[in-house]
Amino acid sequence: MKIIQLEQRSPEWLEYRRNKIGATDCAPIMRMSDYKTPYKLWAEKIGLLAPEPLNSRMQYGIDNESRALADFEQMFDLDDKMRSLVFESENRTWQIASMDGYYVYASLNVLAVEIKCSESLFRKAMQGEIPDMYRCQMQHQMCVLDIDEMYYFAWYEGDGKPILVKRDQEFIDRMIIEEYKFWKKVKELEVPALSDKDYIERSDREFSNAVSEWKSYAACLKTAEIQEQLYRKKLLQIVGENNARGCGVKVSKVIRRGAIEYNKIPQILENIDVELYRKPNIETWRITQE
Repeated sequence: MKIIQLEQRSPEWLEYRRNKIGATDCAPIMRMSDYKTPYKLWAEKIGLLAPEPLNSRMQYGIDNESRALADFEQMFDLDDKMRSLVFESENRTWQIASMDGYYVYASLNVLAVEIKCSESLFRKAMQGEIPDMYRCQMQHQMCVLDIDEMYYFAWYEGDGKPILVKRDQEFIDRMIIEEYKFWKKVKELEVPALSDKDYIERSDREFSNAVSEWKSYAACLKTAEIQEQLYRKKLLQIVGENNARGCGVKVSKVIRRGAIEYNKIPQILENIDVELYRKPNIETWRITQE
């Protein structure tokens, strides 16, 4: 792993993490998030959706994270302050982890912590509970840092509860596969499968009327396309190999040169970055009948 010299929550950090897979991305990718689907995360990564705006719950966590970290340091009687650092995996450069607290002892043992400032999370932690989405986040962090354990610290109004979490290698092995598959979808603009949460249910009159009209014309268009192809074939059979004209129509044979398969030319693959010549992305909508 290597340390990335970026201040967390800075514009540079936000842009950097948008092009990587971070710890908070793990839960949506593994479908363990209470707030975000794989599609919404993908749409944020490619700039199709704006990042989720801060709410009061998130703002409380940001405002109190330093207080919580200070209480954690005091609880563990550390000689020095913990550092908030951004790490990048050495073997998987697309994988990163932003740590709330990171400390290295003289013996080179690592103490790492993930802080959550919330009354409800603190109450759950007092019962020994950690939501699955945060366990997922911490497994990602342990994977990037290559450590075997770290702390979950739930804090609220001066009270904190630390819980030690151990590395789950079986989960991490599955996680790496799923994260890499998702990262490729981001790079190749391949849309992840949408879930029911990715749709807004509409049953109002305006939407209903528009759907009814679209279905009607879509059915007419499909029928017309079938008929057009049928009579096109019949017309070509009638003219045979001869060009023909009449009744306001011209029928003529056209020869087009075959497309070059550039991805099969070794010289191009080895020496040229074809991405430099790619045109801008095209945004379209697809309407399908259920």
